[in-house]
Amino acid sequence: MKKIISKVTLLVLFTGVLLISSCEKDNPLGYKMTATIDGSSFNSLVTLAYIQDNKMIIEGTSVNGKIIVLTVSGINPGTYALSANPPLTQFAAVYKESATVSTEDTWASVSGNISLTSVDTNAKTISGTFSVKMKKDLTNTTLEISNGSFTAVKYTGN
Repeated sequence: MKKIISKVTLLVLFTGVLLISSCEKDNPLGYKMTATIDGSSFNSLVTLAYIQDNKMIIEGTSVNGKIIVLTVSGINPGTYALSANPPLTQFAAVYKESATVSTEDTWASVSGNISLTSVDTNAKTISGTFSVKMKKDLTNTTLEISNGSFTAVKYTGN
């Protein structure tokens, strides 16, 4: 019985060491989405992506409940721009300061772009960069999301 327990303990320790050592050196926590929001760092704890009908949605949620949602009208590598003219809109973003249902902390994009730098259909991962200027609903308050990036985010869908 002691041999079984020690083998299980050894296996758990080995798996833990393997997981820790497989993390990128510049990103030890494995953040998949990062950005600067008005000078403050945003690091997603959970990042999800979904593709359907030639549209892509990428969502990052931080440990303190802040959420960035990016919607792209396209799934191929390239740069997509936000436009005030809806037929020309290729990209949109929403930022929420908390995961609550309230709309009082919701920001909508007014300008910006996203670059899909890699779309790996075999591994089903996407990578890219983004920057957005946003406005809070019903006010003239603005904020800027800069240095945004998402790396090797697994996606579901077609």
